[in-house]
Amino acid sequence: MNRVVTGSDLSAKEKKLLFWASFLSLAAAGIGFAFRIAKQGDYGKEFTLTYQEVGQIMGASFWPIAVTMIGFSLLVDRTGYKRPMYLAFLLQAGSGVLFYMADGYTALYYASVCAGLGHGIVEAVINPVCAAVYPKDKTTRLTILHAAWPAGLVGGTLLIMGADQVGVTDWRVHGTFILIPAVAYILMYRPCRLPVDERVRAGVPFKAMLQQVGFLSATLASMLLVYELGNVLGFKTEENWMRNSVIVGVVIGAGFGVYVKSLGRPL
Repeated sequence: MNRVVTGSDLSAKEKKLLFWASFLSLAAAGIGFAFRIAKQGDYGKEFTLTYQEVGQIMGASFWPIAVTMIGFSLLVDRTGYKRPMYLAFLLQAGSGVLFYMADGYTALYYASVCAGLGHGIVEAVINPVCAAVYPKDKTTRLTILHAAWPAGLVGGTLLIMGADQVGVTDWRVHGTFILIPAVAYILMYRPCRLPVDERVRAGVPFKAMLQQVGFLSATLASMLLVYELGNVLGFKTEENWMRNSVIVGVVIGAGFGVYVKSLGRPL
């Protein structure tokens, strides 16, 4: 049986490598976002897209974040952290490749979806990893870690501006800049031992963790997810979709509440 690895088992070098790999994974999401903001006019013009279509492509990177962030937050205890990060890498790198190969609206849309799905997995993994690696300094470390998002925005913008200055103006090439931090972080993660999170280390049962969420939070989250997915995937009924979303949310939340036997607990 494999020995459980905790943060205290890691060397200073391993902790540093994990932290900066996590930083780069979130920075990659920021670089991808900077590209979509800066170059949406360019690919919109090339493919004669309407403003609505350009907005839909941009919006396609948002809702997937919530889906994978919530989903993988419930799964990473069982899968470990490394496999989800491999998937996040494939999604982020795949978004860059799809943008490079895009031939129209559909490819651009799914490139954005991949970017959002990867971003959500990154968020679901790096926060508990950072807290497990630095249990006595988590506030400071998490604050520094989340500076990766604006760092990615600024860095991505500067990369695009710099490329334009040296004559590399093709937006397709700019879309692949996300590969720079993505390849770097996955190479940094590969040799690392990843610790179990604080819940597992403390011996808190999985169901006890879910009791913190309970019926109320599960209902609200389910209602909002169903409503937004209906909007973006087109299976909504215009006149009563909000009502239907509330009903579905209550049903899902009730099932969740019965399973965990909790209404939810305050933070």
